[in-house]
Amino acid sequence: MLTTRLFAVFVALLALAGLSSAAAREPWSAPKKTDSRSPCPMLNAMANHGYINKTGVNIALGDVIRVLESDTIGYPSMISFLHPMFVGLWVKFNPNKNVDLEAFDVFDHDASLTRQDFALTGHRGVDKELVAQLLAQANGKGYLDYDDLARARQLRYAQSKAANPKFHFSLIERFMAMLESITLMEIIGENGRLPVDITRDFLLHERLPLKWKPHKWDISFYGVAFYRRLILFSIKTYTVGPHSHKTDEL
Repeated sequence: MLTTRLFAVFVALLALAGLSSAAAREPWSAPKKTDSRSPCPMLNAMANHGYINKTGVNIALGDVIRVLESDTIGYPSMISFLHPMFVGLWVKFNPNKNVDLEAFDVFDHDASLTRQDFALTGHRGVDKELVAQLLAQANGKGYLDYDDLARARQLRYAQSKAANPKFHFSLIERFMAMLESITLMEIIGENGRLPVDITRDFLLHERLPLKWKPHKWDISFYGVAFYRRLILFSIKTYTVGPHSHKTDEL
C-alpha cells in the first residue's frame, strides 16, 4: 500500500509537470456524471481539457506519456527528471497499463485542503467551503504564500481530527499532504505566491485558468530547490503554530 501511494504521488507530480509544459492549451469542458475522476484536481484537469480521455476511463500509459513529452521550448522540465522512474512504476504496479481515474483513490487522505474526509461524506468531490477557507488564509492580499499554506494545513488537521472518529493521518499521508501543497505552489503559483483568483478557478473547476501561464525549470537546479522547500514547509507546518501536529505523533 505504501508503494502504491508513493507511485500515485509520482503520477500527480508528472501530471502537473506535463500540463505546465504543454505548448497549446486544449479547450475545457465540465465532466459528465458518468465520467471517472480522481481526488487529484490536476489529473482531473488533464481529462477535463482532453489531454487524456475526457471520460477518465481506460487511461493508458501512452496517453500520459504524450502529455509528458509535450513541446517544452527552452529549459528542460521536471519531466526529464522523473520520466524513467514513472514509466517503470506504471508498468510494474499496473501491468495492464490501463486505469480509470477513479481507481486512484490512493490520493485520498484525511485533512485534505479541499475535500472532506471520505469517512464523513462518502465521496471525494471538491468542497466549495473548504476551498473558500483555504483562500481566506490570504487575508486580503490577493495571494497565498507558504505561511498561509502551512496555516491552512494546520487548520484542516485540527478540524478533521476533531470531527472524524476514524481520523487517520500517518507518516505517508503527511508526506503526501506536504507534497501536494508544495506542488500546488510551484506549478499553479510562482515565486512563492499562489494567486487567489487563479487557484480558485483551478480547484473549483479543475481546469487551467486563462490567466495561468506555464512554467519552465532548469532541472539542474530545480530538484534541489523543490526538496529544500518541501523540508522547510514540513517543519513549518508540523512544529509551529496553535494547530501544529507535533513530530511525536508520527
